[in-house]
Amino acid sequence: MRHIIAISGGKDSAALALYMRGRLPSVEYIFCDTGAELPELYEFLERLECVLGQEIVRLTDTTKAHPARRDIFYYIDRWDFLPTAVDRWCTKHLKIRPFERYIKRQVGPATVYIAFRSDEQRKGNYGLDANIEYRYPFVEDGIDFAGVMQILKDNEIELPAFYAWRSTGGCWLCPFQRRSDWQALKRHHPALFQRAKKLEQKHQHQWNQLYTLEEIEAQRDLPMNIEERDLDEFEEGMPCAICAK
Repeated sequence: MRHIIAISGGKDSAALALYMRGRLPSVEYIFCDTGAELPELYEFLERLECVLGQEIVRLTDTTKAHPARRDIFYYIDRWDFLPTAVDRWCTKHLKIRPFERYIKRQVGPATVYIAFRSDEQRKGNYGLDANIEYRYPFVEDGIDFAGVMQILKDNEIELPAFYAWRSTGGCWLCPFQRRSDWQALKRHHPALFQRAKKLEQKHQHQWNQLYTLEEIEAQRDLPMNIEERDLDEFEEGMPCAICAK
């Protein structure tokens, strides 16, 4: 039986990896890379590997038919279309499919552990075959947000640095970013912000449903809109668990 934990680079999946350490005979830690992850996320993965004492396998969208890596920029150029919160093809092609291929590479049963907390309303699985069992240890053991933070504290793991200034996960092109996230990206990683803005202009689509990045850049004090949700509600309630957990 294989035991697999999907690592997103967020606090919940990191806490789950630490929580399950020593509870399983062996475990595989998997991270799916979109090609647009923040530098802070890679730094966090390295710190987590040191504590776990084990490599976190980095997966990308490659197959035998397409051995060259296909990242988010490949698909944007190919389809001339940016990912959106509705048509979230980035999650499907860069997170779920590489994860599925990895699991199915070896025949036999496997258990996938997912970092849903006991104080969340999430349900469901990743849609794999009957040989895959899904477990939700935090739900089973009643571990909520405070419990997750305590696990990280007990293991002396600091949150990824981007938690101080953004509400979503570590992909800097995430279509679930709020207006304030884009403004913070410009402050902390101006080159990445400009690259995102050029993609928006080239493909004539917007990352944000209400404003272009050029408008966000020019008008720092835009009025509050429905997109400006509570931090924890937006972070945990909207993006896919594979991306933001």
